[in-house]
Amino acid sequence: LSEALRTQVSPSAALFVFVRDAQVAGTPLAVIRRKANELPVTLQISDADIMLPGRTLASVESATLVARIANGGDPVARPGDVYGEVQWQRGAASGPVTIIIDRVVTP
Repeated sequence: LSEALRTQVSPSAALFVFVRDAQVAGTPLAVIRRKANELPVTLQISDADIMLPGRTLASVESATLVARIANGGDPVARPGDVYGEVQWQRGAASGPVTIIIDRVVTP
């Protein structure tokens, strides 16, 4: 969480970390829910976190990884929520990625 946005976040707010298949619009492929006061946190998203039956993370060639703090607790992005995202591509450098929450959802 960037220093500039810390004051806009309630420690008890929901933190959603999710994977969106870059080739398929719609529902996130996988999601983990935590609390904002756990930041910084290290997570590993796996097939156990899949939201779409019949899909696997291994089937994804490229993805957008998003971390969003929902001050209202809603899984759907609302104005005022803060988020960060990174792009992931199969075959690129492997290992952990860092998502910096440094943007605000606007109307």
